[in-house]
Amino acid sequence: MRRSGAGKRKSRRKWRFDPEGIKRLFRDLGSCLLKAFVVASAVVIISLSFVFLYHYMLESPYMKLRVVEVTGVDDEIRRELICLAGLSPDLSLLEMNLKRLKAKMERHPWVRSVTIERRFPRSLVVKAEKEVPCAMVVMDGIYYVNVMGEVFKTVEEGDNVDFPVITGLSNNSSEAREQLAEAGHLVRMLEGRKDPACLKDLSEIHLNRDGGLSIYFSDLSAEIKLVPTDLEEKLEGLKKVTDRLVGTGKIDQVNGIDLDYRDGAVISFKNG
Repeated sequence: MRRSGAGKRKSRRKWRFDPEGIKRLFRDLGSCLLKAFVVASAVVIISLSFVFLYHYMLESPYMKLRVVEVTGVDDEIRRELICLAGLSPDLSLLEMNLKRLKAKMERHPWVRSVTIERRFPRSLVVKAEKEVPCAMVVMDGIYYVNVMGEVFKTVEEGDNVDFPVITGLSNNSSEAREQLAEAGHLVRMLEGRKDPACLKDLSEIHLNRDGGLSIYFSDLSAEIKLVPTDLEEKLEGLKKVTDRLVGTGKIDQVNGIDLDYRDGAVISFKNG
């Protein structure tokens, strides 16, 4: 039986040239390219405008530094901070790197920390925290120490030396930091006390090798030994001892007071 040849034939679609379709394609493509060009041009124009505006603001006299307000320090240190930071009326507030200015100002030996703020259009506000010495420590030279036990400045000729002296510091850096922290803690405990064991009469803190402290007061010619733990209790015990000695008239005969005892203190007298 013969099969019809029509079954073997494959349908073929004839391609026809469509001029209108080609025109629409090019028209749509041109429209997209035009839109992309317009958007790109707008972005470039806006970017260039910002760059131009930024450079204009940098050079604008209305953005030049005119006022530097420094608080927390005296006039001399204020002038030194401005000099350290290189501040001048030619600088624009916009081009200042505040982080870099902060680092420069904190190099000053009397400045503990600094915060800086721009106040447009022409002012810079600097808030400085000044270092406050509570003692001097003897190392390879003599240095100021703050109440945190941090060494911050060499004591120079003409500087105030009316502070207690810390001696006996360890050569080991980590141990020395711990010793200075303990000495700073002792100074904080003595602040505000009005009995014979007060900060204004403290003349020396000696750091002993056994971890204890020996302290000396200007109005008490005796070595006072204690450990840097339970300082408040130890100082209260010292007050009781000195009050008793003053009451009995024996305070000037004391050679040493050892407070490193749980149940009291051991007192040694001159001439036995």
